[in-house]
Amino acid sequence: MTAQAHVPENYREIQRYGLWMFIISEAFLFAILIAIRFIFTGLERPEALSIPLGLVLTAILLSSSYTLHRGEKAAAAGDQVGLRAGLVLTIGLGIL
Repeated sequence: MTAQAHVPENYREIQRYGLWMFIISEAFLFAILIAIRFIFTGLERPEALSIPLGLVLTAILLSSSYTLHRGEKAAAAGDQVGLRAGLVLTIGLGIL
């Protein structure tokens, strides 16, 4: 016979605190990456940005987010085939 694990009364508060710590750490990481970009390249801007390339990359990113969402919904419904399809498509789009 196994004993049940003790769940603290302020479980939600602890989870909320952990989520905020994660968000703050991600914000710091993003800020550091931007700072490093300016340290290495200075304030110079690229001569020209490729708008079509930016649109294609944005479409790929949004598509991979959608396929991951579909895979998660399939997993919640117990659909293993849908989960695998969603994950394979997401990984494939991520490799692009």
